[in-house]
Amino acid sequence: MKKQTYIAYFKDENDNLVTFERFTCKGLKRVVSCVKDLLNSELYMICVKGTKTVEIYATPDGYHIELVPEYILVV
Repeated sequence: MKKQTYIAYFKDENDNLVTFERFTCKGLKRVVSCVKDLLNSELYMICVKGTKTVEIYATPDGYHIELVPEYILVV
């Protein structure tokens, strides 16, 4: 089983969690690319309706997030 390296929180306009996705990618650029692919999927956007921002956090130990997001994407 691969180790989780990043986690993305999909949040609505009130900063409430809509869903999250885990990633095992080694680099942040790849994670951002994967998130953008998800956001371009019509079916996925129906499932995460209301998403306004995506916060991507590093998880160096595979479980706990760092306090500051690595990247914030506005939808």
